[in-house]
Amino acid sequence: MTLAQTGGVLSVPFSLLLMTLVMPYDKLSLIVSNNQLIDTNELPLFLRAINHACLILGIIVLFAIIPSLLRGSKRNIIAKMPKS
Repeated sequence: MTLAQTGGVLSVPFSLLLMTLVMPYDKLSLIVSNNQLIDTNELPLFLRAINHACLILGIIVLFAIIPSLLRGSKRNIIAKMPKS
């Protein structure tokens, strides 16, 4: 549960970090921190930044599947636990 909560907390700043690879930080921080609407000229850039962040995060999730599959089923883990 701790890992899930930590991942939830860190995912937003990490996503914003990835978005700054496409969109300048000053424009992105104005959009995120204020209730300012996005200018129609900046909308394609903002959408490309979101797409970029989602693509990279998706690749990270795909790589995270590998250790999850290698750990085996839950029944095998419980069977290997020492009995007290």
